[in-house]
Amino acid sequence: MDKFQREFKRVPSIEEIDRSDPVAWYRARNQYVRDRWIDREEIRVLRERMSECTRRQGVNAKKNCRQEMVDYMEALTAYKEKQYLLELVMVQLTDDVIYSMLIEFSPRNPRWGTLPAGYEINID
Repeated sequence: MDKFQREFKRVPSIEEIDRSDPVAWYRARNQYVRDRWIDREEIRVLRERMSECTRRQGVNAKKNCRQEMVDYMEALTAYKEKQYLLELVMVQLTDDVIYSMLIEFSPRNPRWGTLPAGYEINID
């Protein structure tokens, strides 16, 4: 293996991890970011191939570069769908964290004490 390349062990995705485990969250997030970089580079390469083909073919580009265009559009669509799915997961994670904070600082939970001065939560 080249000294500049590193292989990372696959970990469970953000949807599959235990949300209360910060180490699992960190690893899943880093894996997601690496995967997104790879996807972006693949899209960039496909876009360059499509541009080169259209330049080379000129007026016949629609007919002769069809496969390059289809590959690029499929990769771009898949990339955008992955982003949408992550945003849904992040919203769910954020809602869970906020809800758990509401429960922890609830006046009905004497174990955790009270909120800092100036904060008020109405759970009813």
